[in-house]
Amino acid sequence: MESDNSDPTVDLSTSIAILDRCEALYSGLRKGMVYKTSQVGFRPARKGGVRVETEVLETRTGKQVLICHNYGHGCMGYQTSWGSSNRVVELIEQEWVQLENKARL
Repeated sequence: MESDNSDPTVDLSTSIAILDRCEALYSGLRKGMVYKTSQVGFRPARKGGVRVETEVLETRTGKQVLICHNYGHGCMGYQTSWGSSNRVVELIEQEWVQLENKARL
């Protein structure tokens, strides 16, 4: 993903570059290809890296709510999903135990 690019319009040069790279892997890719449409998709990355952490917030009624943040992976979201998900489970389990211990006091 191009950093700081939130333009929702298709960039033809980017589309052509992607097709060129694909055709380098599979020659003849464009033979018989019928162009229909292009679309833009955003995979936001976070400056400073991925955020995977827990936070305990308190509601107006005093109830504590456990929140787990897991975002900012950018174009590597699919590849990092397994590790990030495992880390989320670890963090929630750790924080849950701490909240239960505080509740017992």
